[in-house]
Amino acid sequence: MKEMEINRGSWHYKLAKKFGGLTYHHDDFCSYTRRVLLGMLSLFCLTLLATLAVYMVTSGAYFIYLRVELGHWPKEGWYAVGVFIDVVILLVCAIIGIIAGGAWWFERAKDTREERRHQQRVADEEYYARHGSYPVREPETHFIRDSYRAFKEKTCYRITLE
Repeated sequence: MKEMEINRGSWHYKLAKKFGGLTYHHDDFCSYTRRVLLGMLSLFCLTLLATLAVYMVTSGAYFIYLRVELGHWPKEGWYAVGVFIDVVILLVCAIIGIIAGGAWWFERAKDTREERRHQQRVADEEYYARHGSYPVREPETHFIRDSYRAFKEKTCYRITLE
């Protein structure tokens, strides 16, 4: 596998670290790129939600101002349009939240699997220290997994952080 250097001071490294959940497990360029894209999506969703929250608060404050200061509600048609826009915004935010939550859950499950593999390697090393040999296990063969690993070995560069 070829090597590639990533600068720790670069914007994409900081984005992947803060918003993408970059950990020590991600040592190849393909997973690093996924973390950068996940960080970009997370930052976009946070910005969108903050903007929508500000819009909803200011539009709600405007309608309260009209009711309190002017003593009447605005024309019913405009009020209904404002409520409709707020409901649509809430639905869009819910859909974005569901998608982002699913991506977060998938990545967390992947990290949990990697952590279990790491614990298994530690247990194998302890077994080796006690018995002088590694435990014998029949390797599991999976066509899709093995094909993906072969593809990854050919296409994904190993990264080192400078």
